[in-house]
Amino acid sequence: MDSMLLFNAVSKDSGCKEGEELKPCGSACEPTCNDTGDSACTLQCIIDVCQCKDGYVRDENKICIPKENCPKLPTPECTEKPSQNDCSLIDCLSGYECKIIYGQPKCVPIACNLLCRIGYLCKIINGKPTCVPKCSKGEEYKECPTACEPKCGQKPIFCPAVCLKPPRCQCLPGYARTSDGICVPRNDCPQNVTTEVPPSTTPLSCGEGEEARNCPVCEATCARKRPICPLYCPLLQRCLCKQGYARVAKGKCIPIEQCPEEPTTQKPCILPCPLGSLCKFVNGEPTCVRAKDCSRINCGIAYTCKVIDGGTTCVPLYVKSTTDTYFW
Repeated sequence: MDSMLLFNAVSKDSGCKEGEELKPCGSACEPTCNDTGDSACTLQCIIDVCQCKDGYVRDENKICIPKENCPKLPTPECTEKPSQNDCSLIDCLSGYECKIIYGQPKCVPIACNLLCRIGYLCKIINGKPTCVPKCSKGEEYKECPTACEPKCGQKPIFCPAVCLKPPRCQCLPGYARTSDGICVPRNDCPQNVTTEVPPSTTPLSCGEGEEARNCPVCEATCARKRPICPLYCPLLQRCLCKQGYARVAKGKCIPIEQCPEEPTTQKPCILPCPLGSLCKFVNGEPTCVRAKDCSRINCGIAYTCKVIDGGTTCVPLYVKSTTDTYFW
């Protein structure tokens, strides 16, 4: 009886407000009117704390009220609608780019608007406009030209999987190059023409550091000590450097360790660039860049060089005026 009176006295004098009760092990996440029911809560005990009674929750004023008296939560609405004119999700084929046309994303061909030198044309390479040589009939421009372009009268050979530099025009598939340098269909190659030479019965007399052989067909040079050779053995033997030897430029074969040091002069930059730009080596690679002045720029006929935004640009000599007349 005394204990019951003591408990009632504690509950009455606990200091808790209306709708609250003293909890010896309260929750760390007391329920509120804003609860959606999907929030996580840590499993811990808050000692002797006033919290809402069962069936009660705290409102925005921190007062415990019956749960059914809570104001209804507004229904969430998406404020951002998916964009109908966004190219970020469009994946176009090679040579095409996404553009917004009449409010809709469309894949359109990439405009090739570079002004190229005579003998070159603009072509989309790796998704970018590039000036490439104009190829003759039966040829095509190749970024990775083969080291073994087919020739009329040549038997099939094994060819190393390497790319020659720089890119160039080579025969189309099914074509072969004649002795005149023209690519023709293989069936149109001249008859009874062969690039193979019958073997000679006279032994070769080779110089110092050389040996007579037909395989491999290439030899080391001081400029290229480890050449890549095709897996092809002609019938005709040649005098080539022995193993461990290399040929000096237009000279004899010497031990590789005696090769002179390579010159420090850089190879010429031969990348075909659009008008108004120059070929320069950037990080060791030939790159087309805009010059700072027009002293080395040749724009060709009907164009002149001007410095615009800190770089050279070829612009037409003739400009259309507001009176529909042309002036220099």
